[in-house]
Amino acid sequence: MMEHQTLKTIDHEATLLDLKNSIQELREQIKVQPKAVIQSSQKPLVTIKQVEDIMNSDDKDKKAMMQSAWGHLKDYPKAHLKMVAYLLSQSELEAVSNTMLIVYDDISSCKRILEPEMKKLVLEIFNSKQNLIDDYVAILKSDWIVIKGIYLDLWKKGQKKPKLPPYDLKLYKNEQPDIKKEPEIISLAKEYFGDKVTIKE
Repeated sequence: MMEHQTLKTIDHEATLLDLKNSIQELREQIKVQPKAVIQSSQKPLVTIKQVEDIMNSDDKDKKAMMQSAWGHLKDYPKAHLKMVAYLLSQSELEAVSNTMLIVYDDISSCKRILEPEMKKLVLEIFNSKQNLIDDYVAILKSDWIVIKGIYLDLWKKGQKKPKLPPYDLKLYKNEQPDIKKEPEIISLAKEYFGDKVTIKE
């Protein structure tokens, strides 16, 4: 009976050891170097250099102070700022210097919060009592996990101000050509009268 229990214990220990080894292998695979950056003609909304600068000048006291008030964003009192405050509340604050780094689970929220009109409102929220931040960036949480891992590895290797390698944050400005849409009444007139229609500016 005792021998059976001992065998069971050894079997459990072997299973645990296998699991630990599998987890370690997965961790090693996650620590993959960033994917090759595909050169894009599109203008990035956020660059890896901006993320690096924020991380290298991280103000932990300011971050702790801002995080303590983060929960109040959901019920922000000013009506014209309620929507943007709620969107902010869905993010996580990861680092802050004069620029704030926030992360979202989805790319559409990142793009939305980075819109110029939104930026004005976000800065109004954070700078209403004192000038806390001059700017902010938003990136995907999945990218943040990879970047943070690379940063910590470089820091452990002795780089006190780690220089991050190129990394595609997948956030680009939507550059749409400025096409002037013809008013419907003009289109209708051209349909009936052809090229005889002239438009006076």
